[in-house]
Amino acid sequence: MTTDRSSPSRLLFTTLVLLTTITAVAGSLGAPLVPGIAHDFDVPLTAAQWSLTLTMLAGAVATPIIGRMSAGRDRMRAVVLGLGGATLGGLLCALPLGFGAFLTGRTLQGLGYGLTPVAIAIAREALPQQRRAGAIAILSVTTVAGAGLGYPIAATMADLWGIRVAFGVGTALCAATLVLALLTLPPNPDTAGTTVDWWGTALLAGGTTAILVALAEVSTLPIGRVALLAAVGAAACAAWVWWSRRVAHPLVDVTLASRPVPLLTHVTSMLLGVGVYMLFPLVVIVVQDPVWGMGHGASAAGLLLVPYALASVVGSRLSQRLVPWVPGTMLLPLGAATYLSAFVLLVIAHERVWQLLLAMAIAGIGSGLSFAGIPGLLVGSVPRSETGSAIAFTMVVRYLGFSVGSALAVTVLTFGGEGGEAGFVRALLVACGVGTLTVVLTTWLALRVRGGIGRW
Repeated sequence: MTTDRSSPSRLLFTTLVLLTTITAVAGSLGAPLVPGIAHDFDVPLTAAQWSLTLTMLAGAVATPIIGRMSAGRDRMRAVVLGLGGATLGGLLCALPLGFGAFLTGRTLQGLGYGLTPVAIAIAREALPQQRRAGAIAILSVTTVAGAGLGYPIAATMADLWGIRVAFGVGTALCAATLVLALLTLPPNPDTAGTTVDWWGTALLAGGTTAILVALAEVSTLPIGRVALLAAVGAAACAAWVWWSRRVAHPLVDVTLASRPVPLLTHVTSMLLGVGVYMLFPLVVIVVQDPVWGMGHGASAAGLLLVPYALASVVGSRLSQRLVPWVPGTMLLPLGAATYLSAFVLLVIAHERVWQLLLAMAIAGIGSGLSFAGIPGLLVGSVPRSETGSAIAFTMVVRYLGFSVGSALAVTVLTFGGEGGEAGFVRALLVACGVGTLTVVLTTWLALRVRGGIGRW
């Protein structure tokens, strides 16, 4: 692999893209299908919602572990763990084994989300230097783009053939990608096997789980229990930070993560993640609501997310074109400002389909600009051996942002039992506030980084 045109290089890049995209598609299959899941299994909608929550929980927990494994001889095991888990999980969802097996399958599918840092680490080491930056930029947005593509695909297949067929197709795609990965990925690095900090893993997993459960159940549990879960989660996360600063081989190097450039990327990932999953449910709701919305079906709602997925790829390519004129750190606030403009547009106009399409395309470009720039900044600011771990941590905070955004959108929309268009606009205004905070914080951090890394 010495030239940009080499067939092995192209095949490897194709495999890496499939590695991250297919698992994102499989993980996002539950999003537009929650009402159908509740109907098919005869369970309340709140129970069916766990088909999404458990997937994100598994992704948040598995990502730092798989990211740490990607740095040494356990890399291929990490790939098999992620893709094998997604394949087995899809099979459990596709077979008529009951609701418990279905939720177990959705949990296993979340393991696939941990493969993004693995793919980026392989791209950094194995692709030709002239292709490396562009490849990493593309890989960084495939999770978002894959989720955007997974929504309409899942909704259409479910409408035509049923939920089990949708999960069956996802299973077949994951299995085929696993075979391709085993055939094309380079050998494991000839380095010592990685050491996983299992105590740190338990603290991070426990804290993350408690916080996400509190967010997911904020509308169903008593406020005292929600507050207790949140407090326990925060305490566990604080204990994880304390432990990580003292152990020899931490799951994530929190000292490294708190440096200017990594801190900028993690803040951007978290806040933009909130914005992404505030936008998705709000658009789906306004399209499907028969009273104050447009009254279309799930397929139409899913198709409205296609412009977002495609535009996110365009935004990632645009970020590469802007590099000669815009510093890499400033791409993040530029992307956040673009995303904010999509929310502003929806506040002003959301009565026509073309207005939603335009807003989704603008949001996709903003997402691509920001998320594409994150791995490149991390790669240039951390040691090679910490690439997978650093990217894994920013993926963890992104998944936390996804969960916060999803819970926040629904909570604000239905606040006081009001709902309707007034609740929709209220949720959009809150999203604009989150977007404004993202622009301000990322701009401030980016300017501090440009003023001198390490001088705070």
